[in-house]
Amino acid sequence: MRHSLKSNYIYNLLYQMLLMLLPFVTTPYVSRVLSPGGIGAVNYTSSVVSIAVLAAALGSGLYAQKEIAFAAENLEKRSRVFWCVFWIRVTASVMVFIPYAFLIYFSVDYRGLYIVQLITILANMIDIVWLFQGMEDFKKTSLRSIIVKLSSVAAVFLFVKNQDDLIIYAFINSLSIFVNALIMWAYLPGAIQWTKVSRRELRHHIKPILVLFVPMAAIYVYTYVDKIILRMLSTEEQVGFYSQAERIVKLSMTVITSLANVMLPRIANLIREKQWEKVTLDIRNAIHFVFFLGFPMAAGMAVIAPLFVPWFFGAGYEQCISLIQYLSVLIIIISLSSVTGQAALLPLNKQGTYTFSIIAGALTNVVLNVIFIPKYEAVGAVMGTVAAECVVEIIQWCTVSKSMKLSASEIVRDNIKPFAGAGVMTTVLILIRPFFPETMISTVTFGVIGVIVFFLCMCILRDNFVQVVRRQIVNLLTSGRERVGK
Repeated sequence: MRHSLKSNYIYNLLYQMLLMLLPFVTTPYVSRVLSPGGIGAVNYTSSVVSIAVLAAALGSGLYAQKEIAFAAENLEKRSRVFWCVFWIRVTASVMVFIPYAFLIYFSVDYRGLYIVQLITILANMIDIVWLFQGMEDFKKTSLRSIIVKLSSVAAVFLFVKNQDDLIIYAFINSLSIFVNALIMWAYLPGAIQWTKVSRRELRHHIKPILVLFVPMAAIYVYTYVDKIILRMLSTEEQVGFYSQAERIVKLSMTVITSLANVMLPRIANLIREKQWEKVTLDIRNAIHFVFFLGFPMAAGMAVIAPLFVPWFFGAGYEQCISLIQYLSVLIIIISLSSVTGQAALLPLNKQGTYTFSIIAGALTNVVLNVIFIPKYEAVGAVMGTVAAECVVEIIQWCTVSKSMKLSASEIVRDNIKPFAGAGVMTTVLILIRPFFPETMISTVTFGVIGVIVFFLCMCILRDNFVQVVRRQIVNLLTSGRERVGK
């Protein structure tokens, strides 16, 4: 049964908001307990482990999500897709264990961290979240993730007490991922049936999975390799500064990018039903949603950083202020590319363009990292990341705009109001910032003022998104009064 896009987004948004809020509880504690060097060591090894996870997953997650969406209510077809993808992932994971064992053996300094993070590879092997995402059932995936995530946060406060607990911290993170994946198997009997698949069926799926593996590999290059290069050409402390700044910026954009996760199966279904006008309308609305939240979030992040970093990370993390300000533009760029790439190009079967854009971005990132990191350290990594994301989005937009007959002038007209509102908000915040000290309460108050100013501007300008929200609230209140009257 198809679930509504609105309910799917709400469930996914709840989990993404939790992911965004929990670091505001754990990061100040962990940053002080483990120090920049410890944070850098964990993020460096996690980046290396993520490459192993990538090789084990191949690119099957997005592919399976799309194919299961195409299967719709056909239980047999859905089951065959599931078992083919699952056995491919198991085989790839087993093959990854061999080189990973050599990594553990030869990495003396990080051996303990690599051993406990082996659990992450096991978790990826048994993870079947892509099945329920393809079925547009985000309730199961979101609620179980919320419970596990809260438990892992409690474990961090209970067991991570000083710098000697670095491995314990890594173990808690890896174990939570494994438990998260394991729980989903309890829902499997109601979703698919046991089906024996042939080698021919497996081979049928391998090629398109490998096609998606190429862009996924490229994504990992400029998501994780920058930290590896930064560690090779700089220090663990620089990795720590860059990782913390990047984490804050990317966490803030999860509210926006979570939309792409629920749109992919929906767009795939609309394409299967040949509802092309609805496809174009949904993409256009999604782009407006990106800019409506992206403009004020990016501007607000840059303005608020000097107040936020000192009390949040503690002493020694001052360099994160400028890094967050530089990286804040990624909120808009990555959120937009999540729509043009994952939510548009993949369901349109334009995987070639998607792959080319990601490879171009990855090459841009690696080249600029090698050039700029030796001189600028963490700032050099920022320069490479921002440039790479711009390259990706430019290539994707050129194809999506042509395929869906979207013009840049139309998009500008759709989004001039949130841009103007964000400009007014930024001006106000810059003028009043000298009156706010570097404390938690002051920062929250400062942020709330920014939100109020922006939404007042949107109400005055009568932005379409605000009008939709207003109608929804009026409908809820009206239906509530009717129920009370009965």
